Amino acid sequence: MMIGAAVSDLDPDYFANLERAYATGADILELQPELWSWPPTRAPQRIRWLAVHAPSQGRDIASPDEEFRRFSVDETKRGMLFAADIGANVYLLHPGQIYDPANAGPRTVQPDYPYVTNYFFQQPQDRALMERALDVSIDELFVFNQVRRFGFRFTLENLPFPNLGATIGEIERVHLSLAARYGLGLTLDIPHLWLSYHRLLANPYLQASVPGFPSDPAGFYDELKGFLDRHGDQVVYYHLHGVTTNEEHLAVMNKGTYPREELDLCRVMEIIGLEKPIIAEVFNAPPEAKAQSVRNLEHIAATCSLSPPPP
Repeated sequence: MMIGAAVSDLDPDYFANLERAYATGADILELQPELWSWPPTRAPQRIRWLAVHAPSQGRDIASPDEEFRRFSVDETKRGMLFAADIGANVYLLHPGQIYDPANAGPRTVQPDYPYVTNYFFQQPQDRALMERALDVSIDELFVFNQVRRFGFRFTLENLPFPNLGATIGEIERVHLSLAARYGLGLTLDIPHLWLSYHRLLANPYLQASVPGFPSDPAGFYDELKGFLDRHGDQVVYYHLHGVTTNEEHLAVMNKGTYPREELDLCRVMEIIGLEKPIIAEVFNAPPEAKAQSVRNLEHIAATCSLSPPPP
């Protein structure tokens, strides 16, 4: 069963302490350098699968602001070098920036640029600017890859509205188009999709801005299954975490039933199975809750998944 943890150096428990990140107990791991506090120490052999998440706090390779986009591409390249140094299997490209109003001040990495850049890009013509910026950035990053000849697989993550990849329709049109052109895989963050549907459902005015908004968001799980039936081979790994209509990246609770205002992780496990790695991308929780989230996902998977774990 390939279920592991996500660790960022924004977390005070892991700041400047990569060895502690490696010692989380998970042999499946995703590392996210944001403050460049970690030395590029090679991963120990017991880590059997390692991903590096490109820095995303105050960076956005899909920004139509050219100066900001170029800064973000340079930071993403820096993450690629880190991933190569530590022996990562996968490098995740992040087509947007994290916006956290509660923490925007102290966690801003590049304070000259506002966190809310893409919150003004909500109309179809404006989202097209984001798509063009992302296309240019991916091309530049792959030129860098051709020069450096990195050995890891690249993936592209879907992000919640108003960033790119807000709906299955947008993933199919934007992400999978780039995947076909550059040989990218997909990191499918299912809670991001669920959160986008609910954000858009609460604001009908914005629904027309995102292609692929389903006619019946209540059919989210059917939409997800249909997407994976069509494109499941493109998925390299999954992000799962607790999510409500107001918050994301929460600890995963071991529940028998899920209220309507929460993502039903049991139904999700029934759909995705256990063939691909799953990362518990839990940030808004203490370290013990991160570890417990991995154990809870393992229990949910064993209870709910319809497919047997790989050998």
